[in-house]
Amino acid sequence: MLKRFFRALGGESSQSVPKYTLEKYHRLRDRARFEEILDHGERLHGTAFILLYLPNTLSFARLGIIVSKRKCKLSVDRNYVRRIVREQFRLNQQLLSGHDLIVLLKKNLNHKDKTLQSQFQKQLAQLAAHIKPA
Repeated sequence: MLKRFFRALGGESSQSVPKYTLEKYHRLRDRARFEEILDHGERLHGTAFILLYLPNTLSFARLGIIVSKRKCKLSVDRNYVRRIVREQFRLNQQLLSGHDLIVLLKKNLNHKDKTLQSQFQKQLAQLAAHIKPA
């Protein structure tokens, strides 16, 4: 459908539309690595999140998200939190290169909490400042 839109605007059909997604290789999917970070990772506490991180041997950052049903009863709320976290990580991943990060939701919330994005953004900036000097 987007290709038709570009053709209608006079653009070439071979133009690629930029992909604004978090690639699969940026996601933590290995259970052993999750457990290693949970057991041995450094922690950064914020108002809404706990960030756990460890250096990795890769040149890019990877993300894992834990949002429990105990903290967010509705799947709408859990998915909202995941979307916010993934998007902010995607925009700031160059600041965290060479690290694996797990984001753990700390408090109960609902999808009406609009301060979540700014809280996570501030916490990512703190983490980036903490990582860089090392």
